[in-house]
Amino acid sequence: MSIIDKVFKLYKRSSKVVLSAIDQDGYPYTKVVLNVKHKNNINEMYFTTNTSSTFVNLINLNNKTSIYFYNQFLFKGCYMKGEICVCNDLEIKKKYWRNAYKNAYPQKSYKDPDFCVLKFIPISGNYYFMYKKTNFNINN
Repeated sequence: MSIIDKVFKLYKRSSKVVLSAIDQDGYPYTKVVLNVKHKNNINEMYFTTNTSSTFVNLINLNNKTSIYFYNQFLFKGCYMKGEICVCNDLEIKKKYWRNAYKNAYPQKSYKDPDFCVLKFIPISGNYYFMYKKTNFNINN
């Protein structure tokens, strides 16, 4: 199995992803988000949050970011760096909407302006398993 296949397998099984951005003072700002339900590959990765969040404000200033996902029981983890942006395409927002989100948004719909989908395009990463780390590049 290739390193990219291992990374994708871990990503598909991860329920949470840690996102980091750079704040105005140059320090990391980190938050945990739920992993979305549609995971097709690791060339484009999507996450949901609130448009009004601090994280979205920070990525609008600097779109360089990193993510980390893991399996705490098997001691597997993957760090990836890349660029992230707000995705305003209504079809994509509809795809990543969950009914469980209804209580968090006044319009109770993917059309709520505070419902935000983030699109992450990774450049490279580091996969860790069994005391071994493997660096890899993403060819988008």
